[in-house]
Amino acid sequence: MFQRARFSACWRCVPMSRAILPLVGLLAGILIVLKLTGSLSWPWWLVLSPLWLPPVAYALVAGICVILYAGAMGRKPD
Repeated sequence: MFQRARFSACWRCVPMSRAILPLVGLLAGILIVLKLTGSLSWPWWLVLSPLWLPPVAYALVAGICVILYAGAMGRKPD
């Protein structure tokens, strides 16, 4: 049971991601408009980074939590 509590602690940040999503969309929209008007000379992959960075970060955190959970489940109590 102790290992489950440690695993569920990784997901406490999920409600915060719901608060960040509108800001990410707004930032992406602003950067796209600036790129289309010629105010930015950034490459498109960088302009669109607010759209792909959060899912990548979420996948990394989820992967780390799965690895930690698998490691905790593989340990045998002393």
